[in-house]
Amino acid sequence: MKPEDLELIWTRPEKHAGKFRRTDQALLDVINHDEKDLFIVSFAAFNEQTLWDTLKSAIHRGIQITFILEDSDDNSGLTGDIRKAFSVPVFKNANFYQCPKENRPKDDNGNSSVSMHAKAVVANRRYLYISSTNLIGSAMNQNIELSFIFDNKSKASDIWDLFDNMIFDHTMELY
Repeated sequence: MKPEDLELIWTRPEKHAGKFRRTDQALLDVINHDEKDLFIVSFAAFNEQTLWDTLKSAIHRGIQITFILEDSDDNSGLTGDIRKAFSVPVFKNANFYQCPKENRPKDDNGNSSVSMHAKAVVANRRYLYISSTNLIGSAMNQNIELSFIFDNKSKASDIWDLFDNMIFDHTMELY
């Protein structure tokens, strides 16, 4: 892939997939080719054994993994208790951040209906994976999902810095 190219990814229905790679295959490929650090952003993440095995392998290769997920106390989120949602090796060796409700933008009445709904992966500050797909089995294998992978250091670093700055200024906090 040339740096200016992007690869479109598609999941379901397969009869319309044509030349597109499946979401799970593309995401696992990005993780497997990572050499240093990985930033994973998702609204929901749980119960996806192939993904957890791939992340565990990345951890064994020395990859530093940082997750940003929806607030575990927010009933709209699907991840719930990350100690149960993630395999033990991933849970113990990755960093997990959330955006607590009190840190979210509020309307004029002081209410917030904002959720952390982005889905992205940045690998090596080079590869940028943007998706409609949550990190759950049904989303990666069954739902109709559309994603893309972009090989562009500048854009990947921009997204990395965006979320890293939210960690730095405590918009996002450690679980």
